[in-house]
Amino acid sequence: MSSVQKMIAGLGFSPEALAKLEQYEHLITQWNKAINLVAPSTLSNVWDRHLLDSAQLWPFIGADKTIIDLGSGGGLPGIVLAIAGAKHITMIESDKRKCVFLREVSRETKLDNVTVINERIEKNKADKADIVTARALAPLKQLVEWATPFLKEDGKMVFLKGADVHYEINDLPLEIKQKTQLFPSKTNKDSQIIVI
Repeated sequence: MSSVQKMIAGLGFSPEALAKLEQYEHLITQWNKAINLVAPSTLSNVWDRHLLDSAQLWPFIGADKTIIDLGSGGGLPGIVLAIAGAKHITMIESDKRKCVFLREVSRETKLDNVTVINERIEKNKADKADIVTARALAPLKQLVEWATPFLKEDGKMVFLKGADVHYEINDLPLEIKQKTQLFPSKTNKDSQIIVI
């Protein structure tokens, strides 16, 4: 087991989940030639750059929660959180080819807790969820606007953001800004996990 895999196991991923992450990593590598799922320059480092980066959200979520993942792309963090054991995750993605990939990953890794919706976020009417997630999608203010209609009354937003997060927080309405918590990323000293 690599050091990154040990870190992911320490976040609450079972040996079975780690095996599914290996399958997922293989599928990303296989499909990335045809569909741009991750930047080609990061393909040699999928475990650290993408899987651990997504897995670090798991302690903020928990197994009994429903999740909506906005702009799921290649399934980061959505597929990783489904593999961890989320109760149910709905992934909303506008790119049809990426949706085909997400469904194929769900089938091959035997994930029965995943729904993939091929639609634009602003047009979607998915059921409300406990948690809304997103990674590398849009500025924070836009994410909050998109996420709010999908949240249950006591729900929360959990996003991965880069070095500009402090500037992005300043763009938020005061009542949302006051609910914002930041946690350091395990994969990048300039990145943050933001919980609202």
